Amino acid sequence: MEEEIYLESTNLLPAVIFLKEGSMKIEGRIIPDHVTAFFDPLLKWVTNLRCTKVIFDIDIEYMNTSASRHLFQLLKALEDNAHILHILVFWHYEEEDEEHFETGQILATKMRRIRFLYKSYVR
Repeated sequence: MEEEIYLESTNLLPAVIFLKEGSMKIEGRIIPDHVTAFFDPLLKWVTNLRCTKVIFDIDIEYMNTSASRHLFQLLKALEDNAHILHILVFWHYEEEDEEHFETGQILATKMRRIRFLYKSYVR
């Protein structure tokens, strides 16, 4: 099994916490210079995850188009992992940010097994 992942946020990268028992969190901005280099280790980790339940908090302030494609791939890899029986995503969005809320809804429609719950907040 892969080691757990703990990454501190920067101006361009989000904080990431991926724990073996299935607790996952991405929080902050995702505008990396090399989006594939950022997401590849996360994709590998999710593919190798061996637990039955995942709770994934996604609280993204901003992400570019390339990052949103990679986030979709990450969610798809979670969904395709046969070891995981239950997947719950908490999609956090700023109350006034309709576009970000809709991004979560679009991602949810592309998933078969992932349940999305939406949590709004005021900044």
